[in-house]
Amino acid sequence: MFLLRFTIVNEKYVKNQLEKTSYFDKLKETIDSDFEDYLRPSGLPFEVVENIYTKEDIKKEVNNVVDSLYGGKKITIDTKKVQDNLNKNIEEYLRENNIEISDQASLDKFTSEVIKIYQKNILLVEKIDSLSKPISKAVNLFKIVFIIVLAIIIILGLTIRKVFHKSAFLKPLMASGILLLITNYILFQKIDIYHILFWNDAVSKIIQNIFFDFSKMMKYSGISLIVLFLLVILIIFIKNKRKI
Repeated sequence: MFLLRFTIVNEKYVKNQLEKTSYFDKLKETIDSDFEDYLRPSGLPFEVVENIYTKEDIKKEVNNVVDSLYGGKKITIDTKKVQDNLNKNIEEYLRENNIEISDQASLDKFTSEVIKIYQKNILLVEKIDSLSKPISKAVNLFKIVFIIVLAIIIILGLTIRKVFHKSAFLKPLMASGILLLITNYILFQKIDIYHILFWNDAVSKIIQNIFFDFSKMMKYSGISLIVLFLLVILIIFIKNKRKI
């Protein structure tokens, strides 16, 4: 629970992962590649969709999606700039090549599909808007549960120390450290996370990084608890030896 609180439940952590994994660069490459695939049968050159958006545009939209998911807000993608730039490119291409449009409906369908490709890559999941409120509620609930559990742990620790022997808390401390190391070993060694594809390579890299960070935090937390256990045992031993 503590590990989740500082990873996937933390909005800033997720945004940092987007930057850390060069997600926006990879997303731009994916969008451009999908544009090329769509353009190929039409015979139109890539220049009609070239520079209709920037990396900063998709960065802004993706961050807005993350904010909406964690905040329970309606998810919207602003495509006006992209649409305007696309129309401008098409007009320039038609004018430079002396082409007159005889089928406006087909042209409208073309521009509509280009915009859909742009939106689809940013949103990743169809009907993602329906996930906004459930995810926001889950995150808020987790934060409340985290505070409650933390309070219970502190109260139990103080109670155990007062009612029982002062060192009674050491056994669960040691057990927790060992459990974290065993769990980390099972997750990291038995699950080949680096060969599992989630949506696309860019998203997969983020999930892999989160999994790696999660595993690393489990390992270090487990080691820290065991070291703390050994230090307390050593301190108690030295104190008892001095009394003798």
